Amino acid sequence: MGVVSPPCCAVFSFAGALFLLLMGLLLSSSSHVYVKGVPDAEEAARTCYKGAALYGGTLAVSVLLLARGRGGGGYEDLDSSESRGLLLRDPPTNYGT
Repeated sequence: MGVVSPPCCAVFSFAGALFLLLMGLLLSSSSHVYVKGVPDAEEAARTCYKGAALYGGTLAVSVLLLARGRGGGGYEDLDSSESRGLLLRDPPTNYGT
């Protein structure tokens, strides 16, 4: 499995869910002062709510991983001896021959 960073996922999931929830509320409100040019505002609001629910699911998984102690800075894998050889390898210099 690759590098997973639950704290980062949790922050972005929370922000995404909050933004889509607010957009859904603006679209479903009776006042169309803030959002104009949407042909079917109710359908757009339902789509925002579905997206917010998906972000909420990602947030729940991230919080669960953090609670189980599997979260943290996921970049410690880059310091391992296996990947260090990949990062320090000399680039090829025989281009075009």
